[in-house]
Amino acid sequence: MIKPFTSFAMLVIAVVATTAAALADPYADVEKMGVAYSHATSYRANIQTKQGAMNMEFSAPNKWHMQMGSTMEAIMIGSDAWYKVNGSWMHVSAAMAGMGPQKAISQAQNYVPQGNFKDDYTIADLGMKDGYHAYDVRKKDASDHTVMYLRPDSLPAKIEAMHGSQTSTITYTDWNTPITISPPQ
Repeated sequence: MIKPFTSFAMLVIAVVATTAAALADPYADVEKMGVAYSHATSYRANIQTKQGAMNMEFSAPNKWHMQMGSTMEAIMIGSDAWYKVNGSWMHVSAAMAGMGPQKAISQAQNYVPQGNFKDDYTIADLGMKDGYHAYDVRKKDASDHTVMYLRPDSLPAKIEAMHGSQTSTITYTDWNTPITISPPQ
């Protein structure tokens, strides 16, 4: 009696596992990530590139704090920006602010896919990697691609962006926790 029950239980488990895998939609998962990312109230990110590292903090709707190495720091709040170079802060106009930190912010945001995912991207489900569900996201007309490691709440834990032979890695922490960003004293 136990043998038929065991076989039946194994069959049920196999059907459930197969059905769950068939219902998984990597395009929907990446779209959920985009929605979760756009609704985030705050996060911290460490960006590693071949050129070096940068730490970034974001607090909605428009506050950013970036630190590059030990000598460069920037704060952007709305259209105001402050730069700290060699220990001294200076306030700059909105037009000047767009040249430095705003470019870094835009580049980091561009790593997150946007638009019509099914028409514009090829998304491959890579399964579990480093403890997160991973997806390889490729824009259909580009050779560059991104591997996104998503947390259970659909927010990215890590994004690896590959541009030719170079890889940039963004590691995210402190999603939706209070982060205070103020003008320098």
